[in-house]
Amino acid sequence: PLQTAASSMVPAPSSPPGPVLPLNDPSEAAGSSHGDGKDYSEMGGRVRVMVRIRPLLESESGKTTKLLRDDGNDSIALQAHPESLDPSKQYQFSFDKIFGGSATQRDVYEGCGAQNLIQAVLAGFNATIFAYGQTGSGKTYSMEGFEYTTTQNVQSNASSTEKRAAMPRAQISRTQSERLGIMPRTLRDLFAAVSRAPKSEGQFVLRCSYVQIYNEQVLD
Repeated sequence: PLQTAASSMVPAPSSPPGPVLPLNDPSEAAGSSHGDGKDYSEMGGRVRVMVRIRPLLESESGKTTKLLRDDGNDSIALQAHPESLDPSKQYQFSFDKIFGGSATQRDVYEGCGAQNLIQAVLAGFNATIFAYGQTGSGKTYSMEGFEYTTTQNVQSNASSTEKRAAMPRAQISRTQSERLGIMPRTLRDLFAAVSRAPKSEGQFVLRCSYVQIYNEQVLD
């Protein structure tokens, strides 16, 4: 199963805040300075698309597919179905980055450019990272990574309160650090960057909201 993560950065409508830390990779941006001595024009408005291929689950062991192949060089080959009109046909898709089944949470976080987006946000840009994919492809694991309680079975006529109580809940304190996904790592590094910025030259205001949609129910 595949999941797609996309990241982008656009200039924020408000004026940029105070100083920020330097980009991890200064070559990522050039051409437009925004008060911190760093250039962000090449990153502005560009959407980067990455694909993560999750390993097989225990229930899927012994199963495989001959239709999908990771060709390396950040490209995927899709073989036509054997019963199609042209079963020998191949489709090639290239992405900014492909993470194979052995990629760790840290690999994905660093490879998707989240740390550079944090620096851009502190320079006055809006940035977005989102995951897209079918159910079971690993989006929640990549974005959160938390341990969850086991889902409890409830009767179809159960009340909304009973259904809510039976939903899986994140066990944040029990989650090992290596399991953490993009969201908690981004928040950690964002607060760390703000705490290291010279307070005499600027002020940052941080606001956070979190909403989860699970089985068509919105949870905050």
